[in-house]
Amino acid sequence: MAGRTQKKTAVTAITAHATGSTQVMSRASDSHTMPVVRVVAGADQLSFVQIFPSERVIVGRESDCELVLQAASVSRHHAAISANADSTVLTLEDLGSTNGTLLDGVLVEGPQPLNLGAAIRLGGITLRVEVLTASEIRQLTRIERRLEHASTDPLTGLRTRRAIEDEAAKKIERPHRNGAPVSAVFIDIDRFKQINDTHGHPTGDAVLRTVARIALQAVRSDDLTIRFGGEEFLVLLPNCGREDARTLAERIRTRVKSHDWTNAVPASPPLEVTVSCGVAVMNHDLDSLITDADRAMYQAKQSGRNCVVVT
Repeated sequence: MAGRTQKKTAVTAITAHATGSTQVMSRASDSHTMPVVRVVAGADQLSFVQIFPSERVIVGRESDCELVLQAASVSRHHAAISANADSTVLTLEDLGSTNGTLLDGVLVEGPQPLNLGAAIRLGGITLRVEVLTASEIRQLTRIERRLEHASTDPLTGLRTRRAIEDEAAKKIERPHRNGAPVSAVFIDIDRFKQINDTHGHPTGDAVLRTVARIALQAVRSDDLTIRFGGEEFLVLLPNCGREDARTLAERIRTRVKSHDWTNAVPASPPLEVTVSCGVAVMNHDLDSLITDADRAMYQAKQSGRNCVVVT
């Protein structure tokens, strides 16, 4: 996210590797401008990262990445963007990602030069290389922070990841300290990128809303249902053991699979929507619980999708 690199000094140059590079250098030589890579389509839209001299920026799902993207179609360490010592050359490389990296529609194989305005596709996310003024950077940062601090997802109406911070102590950690079982169900919509690519993002949004509604109808009033990011959902279950959590996950999976998607989301060809679920029980802390449920969900993906895996 933007805040990961703002502590560094601003870069003042970027060169396009194509015609028009003189114009790019003219603008980039202004000390009030700097190169960024910004999310322009898909989950985490408006998130961005600044590119500094001699820096190698990692983009992916893991929290140690400089630009963190939440979509499951993005690998944990998906791609890297590097700058030379004076930032006159930017390069892009894929880091062995599952879904590959596209640069202006071409699959990236080995380091590739990045031109100003280049479109980078990582799973269902599109990034663009831009040069922005300092005021534009500040404006994007303000918008990004407002989105990060929002407690309700405007698309699905679910709580956002902020709810984990706001309500974890009351709903999750306190029951655990008192000896009550606490579980989590991590839910991921299978092949969501394919849904977006085949039917368009409005259909994808409708699928997200419907899966969110199915999950809400399946849980108890005290459970915390969160849109974790992209096509991922997290249900935190206080006073709920392993078998009850498994039963809930199977209920959600079955209801999504059997849902009448023709009436819910008219599409051609007809939609087939399934989810993969991971279930974990809290042994240590909340972060470990979420990590364990996430890993179980990935095991469900590797087991053929449309199933539940319990750790």
